[in-house]
Amino acid sequence: MNPLEIHKTAVITPIGLFEYVFMTFGLRNAAQTMQRYIDSIIRGISRCYAYVDDMLIASVDQESHKSDLGLVFSKLSEHGIVVNPQKCDFGQSELKFLGFLVSSKGISSLPEKVQFLKEFPLPKTVQELRRFLATSNFYHPFLKDAAKEQACLLGLAKNKVKKDSILIAWTEDTQSAFESC
Repeated sequence: MNPLEIHKTAVITPIGLFEYVFMTFGLRNAAQTMQRYIDSIIRGISRCYAYVDDMLIASVDQESHKSDLGLVFSKLSEHGIVVNPQKCDFGQSELKFLGFLVSSKGISSLPEKVQFLKEFPLPKTVQELRRFLATSNFYHPFLKDAAKEQACLLGLAKNKVKKDSILIAWTEDTQSAFESC
């Protein structure tokens, strides 16, 4: 953290004033700052993708993977960033990354999430419907006609308060749209 900014993190307690000397994720712009910092470190490494503290190195084969790892570790080390090997998966041909399944075949939805959506019970309240829509919307690129089906369901939640527990009046069309999602 920039020493000139430390005073902005001050917290007053009964036993005194405390200031953070390192950025914590509780601070408003911490995630964005971390993302910019990581992006600046890995800039120029073509097969390295980062999202805050998650990193994917998409190498074409084992030999280039070793080379790519060496380059990434070198860059991270130059900036004092330590990697926890227990949180790493090296040399995988398929892995879960940011809620998706990534492989040489491309990106797909996680099978357990697809199963979750298939088994999701018909929502009784607007709050339950919004939960379903948020989950299914995350995977909309993999769902055929998702926008069309979800638009029908969004009508049931329109003009309702966020945590509305009013029961939904399902019609044949809306129930069909739900089952198609």
